[in-house]
Amino acid sequence: MNLIKSPFRWLCLAAVALCSPVIPQVSADTMYVWAEEIAGSVVFYHQGSIDVTALSPPGTISADAFIEPMNPSFVNGEGVETTYYTGLIIMSPLFGTSGRTDATSEAGDTFGFAGSGIVLPNGYMSGTAISGSMTFSPATFLSLEVDTTPYSIEVAGSNTIRMFTRPPVSVPVDNSAAKADLLKQIKKLQKKSKKLKKKGKKAKAKKLGKKVKKLKQQLLSLG
Repeated sequence: MNLIKSPFRWLCLAAVALCSPVIPQVSADTMYVWAEEIAGSVVFYHQGSIDVTALSPPGTISADAFIEPMNPSFVNGEGVETTYYTGLIIMSPLFGTSGRTDATSEAGDTFGFAGSGIVLPNGYMSGTAISGSMTFSPATFLSLEVDTTPYSIEVAGSNTIRMFTRPPVSVPVDNSAAKADLLKQIKKLQKKSKKLKKKGKKAKAKKLGKKVKKLKQQLLSLG
């Protein structure tokens, strides 16, 4: 049966297709992790989704925000109990030579890998897209001893973590927590600088002023 009987209806359908928003999607079993040096800081991002249907029942773990390249571990957490699937990673190369470094701030959804396990948000639904970021400041790739050469980590259930590879289409990351942390640091340093000026310690106040300037640059880079 011919459902579209006139050229006019074909034109209407074409117009709807052209005007409809394209919703960015990534594979339901691929997670992307990448990093950038921004205004004296290193920001790690993650975006994608994990298919948990073929994975064993998860346990729980307290997940902080940190990297440990030589372990290797990458975890963006809030320091609270969250979901942890164990014994999943088939191969996880080192992505640097340093030990653990805690993030200055974190934002967005919980995600990470440590040992042979995967960290995901509590109540995570299979295939749901998640994203987040964590900031290390002051830092550079060199100071963190991080090697940003792209590689893939094979995970049970046909999942893949693509390290230092951007996703095909990026979605906005919630940087509100990182911004709040930077604002708190700026206000604290500004208050300390005023006290030093009143005491006549202009040199020390000037050093704090430079730190404030760098923090403001970081704040602007987060949008």
